[in-house]
Amino acid sequence: LIIQTLFLQGLLDGNYIDNTKPEEVKAWLKVIMEIQPQSVMIYSLDRDTPANNLEKIPESALNIIAEQVRNLGIEASVFG
Repeated sequence: LIIQTLFLQGLLDGNYIDNTKPEEVKAWLKVIMEIQPQSVMIYSLDRDTPANNLEKIPESALNIIAEQVRNLGIEASVFG
């Protein structure tokens, strides 16, 4: 099992969303631990979306999240 996850931030329908906040990443890591995938692929936006206010997460931030996955003993790759 390989899990792919998209991280992003910005405004959507008047609400600010950011799944890179520590509490969001912590909850996600808990689920990753429960599932125990072979690996995790971490992405951010690669092209424009219909929601113009969504922002790409810097690769450096994605690498920090990936390192937390690796610390759980699970392979992680970043595609920024």
